Order: sequence, then structure tokens, then C-alpha cells
Amino acid sequence: MFVGYGAEGVLKVAPCCFRVRAMESVVRILGLLVVGVSGLAVALSMSGVASAADDVTLVKSIPESGARTVKVPAGNNVRFKIPSNATTGYSYTVTTLTNTAQAAVSDAKYVAPSEASPGKGGNTVVQVIPMHSGITVIKFTNVAPGGATAGTSRVRLLFMN
Repeated sequence: MFVGYGAEGVLKVAPCCFRVRAMESVVRILGLLVVGVSGLAVALSMSGVASAADDVTLVKSIPESGARTVKVPAGNNVRFKIPSNATTGYSYTVTTLTNTAQAAVSDAKYVAPSEASPGKGGNTVVQVIPMHSGITVIKFTNVAPGGATAGTSRVRLLFMN
């Protein structure tokens, strides 16, 4: 398995040997990404059935405000893993603004740290699975306690051929 950093803090995870597209439609709709199992990126559907998934581009930061463009190689899905801390009362929401790639964009989901300790943050995770090349623009809204908007940013995903 190849793991390395690309431009702008994007982590690239790719199996070296082969891809299996079994259950691709189920994975595209219900899949959760798990990396492991003999170095392959594996998708686990809600029924617990595992199958190989496309390569994944991991984005570990978004701009505090403004916009950012991430070029995504052909065949890659995107997973945002944004540091956050639900104990503060702040949370993220996502809105799809443009979607010529006809990508499935998950809701923002908070994932707590594996070792729980007071004040230790986890990550907000968003998965994007494109149907084909194109552009998907996602607006991240940081929501403060009480529902006020604390900030917004946009990430333009350029899914290349």
C-alpha cells in the first residue's frame, strides 16, 4: 500500500496491487471507509459485508474562511477528516453547492477520539464518492452553540479524468 502526502496537506492512500469493484453500487450508497486488510482500502457496507473500494484522497484541513481547491485523481473518493471537538458545542454541517461529478456527499459525522479524556478532540468526517469526473463544491459551516454560524468555508473538489 502507498501512503504519502501530496500538495496542500492531502494524504494519498492507494492499494498497490489491484482493485475489486464488487458491490460498488452498495458501497457508493452505504459505504464506510476502513483502511487495512492486506493493504487494501476496504469499504464496509451497513450489512457488514466488505469489498474493495476506490483509492481515497484524505483531506485533513479546510480553510478557516474562504475557499480551497483539491485536485482528485481519476477513480478516487475523498474523505475529509477535520479536527474538531464536540464537547465545545461547536459542530460542522455540509452543503453541496455544485455537483457536476454527481457525487454522493455524506453528512458531517463527529468521530470521538479512541482514548477518551477530558477536552481531547476527535474529528468530523465527511465522505465524497463521485460518479464520474467533474466538480463538486462543498460548503462547510461551523455552527456555534445555540445555532449561530461561527464560520464558513468552501472546498472545490476537481475530480479529474
